[in-house]
Amino acid sequence: MPPIEIPMCDVCDVSRATAGGLSCGHRFCPDCFKRYISGSIRELDTSLRCCVCGAISDLIQEMGEGRPLVTFGRLTERKLLQPMGLARVDNGDYVIVDSDTKRVMILTGSGTLREDFAYTYGTEPGGGVSVTAQGHVAIPNRDNTYDGVGYYTPGGAFIGSAFIQSEERRPDIRGVVCDKVKDVLYLTDANNSSIIAINNADRGQCNRIRLERIRYEVDPIPWGITLSPEGDLYVTDVANHCVKVYSTCGQFRRKFGSYGERPSQYKRPTGVSLTAAGHVIVADRGNQRVQHVTNDGAFLSYVVRFRAGYDVYMAPDDVIASPDGTISVLMTSLQHTKVGGVRVYKL
Repeated sequence: MPPIEIPMCDVCDVSRATAGGLSCGHRFCPDCFKRYISGSIRELDTSLRCCVCGAISDLIQEMGEGRPLVTFGRLTERKLLQPMGLARVDNGDYVIVDSDTKRVMILTGSGTLREDFAYTYGTEPGGGVSVTAQGHVAIPNRDNTYDGVGYYTPGGAFIGSAFIQSEERRPDIRGVVCDKVKDVLYLTDANNSSIIAINNADRGQCNRIRLERIRYEVDPIPWGITLSPEGDLYVTDVANHCVKVYSTCGQFRRKFGSYGERPSQYKRPTGVSLTAAGHVIVADRGNQRVQHVTNDGAFLSYVVRFRAGYDVYMAPDDVIASPDGTISVLMTSLQHTKVGGVRVYKL
C-alpha cells in the first residue's frame, strides 16, 4: 500500500499541513494556522477567516434538526477561550471556569454575565467545577508544589481549600460532582485511575477510591462524573470508550458502551449527566455528538450531532441535564485556536 501523502501548507509551502483546513479547501501547518488563522476568532467571534482567499468557516455546524435554544460564550461580555468546567446552580445559573483567563464566570440561564472573579488558589485549574450544598463554588486547582480544591463564595471570596495528596503520579483532575446530601465532592483522577472523595464540611478528610482494571481492558482513565439519586457514580472512561457505574465506595456495578461510531458506541466519551427520568446523557467527543441512552446503555436518541470533517474546530466536552428537559453542552476547541462556548438543546 503506498504511503498517504500529506499536503503541503498553502502559506509557507514548506511544512506539512497537519493542523486542519478551512471549508474553502486551503490547508495549513500548525505554525501558520496559529499565526494567520487563529487570531481571526477575536474579530469574528464564531468563525475563522482564511488568510489566502478570505473565505469564512464556521467553528461548528449541527447536523439534521439539532438546533440550539440558546448559545453563549462567544458573543457575551466575557468570551470563553479555554473552558475547563461547567456546573449549574439550582436557580438555573451556570458556573464556568476558564483556564486561559484564569477566571470564574457565573451566568444566567440565558447567558447574561452575573458575576466574574479570578480564582486565587493555585495557578492552573483542573477539569470540572461544582457547587456545594452551602452554595460555594469548588474548583480543582494545581500549582508547582501542590494539588487541591479551592472554595469560593458566589461573589468570588476565597474561603478555604482542600489538599489532594499525590500518588504514584501527580493527580490530573478531570471531573467533579457534589453529593449535596452528604456534602461530599467526588473527583476523577485521570492519571491514577481513581476517584477522590472530599468532605466539604472539614475539607480535611480526603479518601482515594482506586478503580480496578476490568478483564481485557487497559487501565481506566476516568473523566466525566455524575451522581444518581440512588447514590451511584456514573463515570466516563476515555481509555476504554465506555461509561462505568460504581458505588460511592468504589464497588463496580456495571458498564455500557464500546469503541465505535454506531448508536450506543463511543469514541473518547468525556462529560456525563443524568436526566430527571434517570436516563444518561453522554458527550461523545470523538464522534462529535451527544447521546441519550438508558441507564444500562440502550440507545434512545441523539441530543445533537455535529458535522464531522477536517475543518471542525469545536467538540462537546461536558454536558448538564436540567430538570426543565434541556441539555447544556460545553463546547471546547479541537485544533490550534482558543475558543469555547455553551449550547443549550431541548431533549
